[in-house]
Amino acid sequence: MTIMASGGQMVLTGDSDRSPLRIPLPQAYAHASAEAASAATIALYERENNSGLGQHIDLSAQASTLQASQTYMVAKAINAPESNREAGGVTVAGIYIQLMWPCADGHASVTVLFGTALGPYTRRLMEWIHEEGFCDEETLNKDWLNYADLLFSGTEPVEEYERVKQCVTD
Repeated sequence: MTIMASGGQMVLTGDSDRSPLRIPLPQAYAHASAEAASAATIALYERENNSGLGQHIDLSAQASTLQASQTYMVAKAINAPESNREAGGVTVAGIYIQLMWPCADGHASVTVLFGTALGPYTRRLMEWIHEEGFCDEETLNKDWLNYADLLFSGTEPVEEYERVKQCVTD
């Protein structure tokens, strides 16, 4: 818990009006382990193809966790929208990004986000929602790669984003 807190993750977990929630598994060590595996692979490659010598790897679970904090900790310094902890999602620049969605037997974690990494996934999700009859052609054909820019610049009204989220909820 201490490593997760010092790495900035705890500030993103739980309801906004309560203390942060503890991560129920050793996530900090999972981040550090992935980073260590990558570093070991690079070190072995370097030894095999260049120096023939062993390499020293030094990393910290706290630093690995900080890198995985989705730039939350440096948002202000780089003039990016700041995020706030919310139940079932996160608020970025005053816009609530929902990450937990109600379903027939509880809740589901569905990521409806944008950009080159997640925009194509959101497009496929919207294709499915459209096939099921829960969104129109205009919603389906939104620019999911650049939607965050449209939303945060005000080109796409927040009310329209709320309507899009309702399509997912339905």
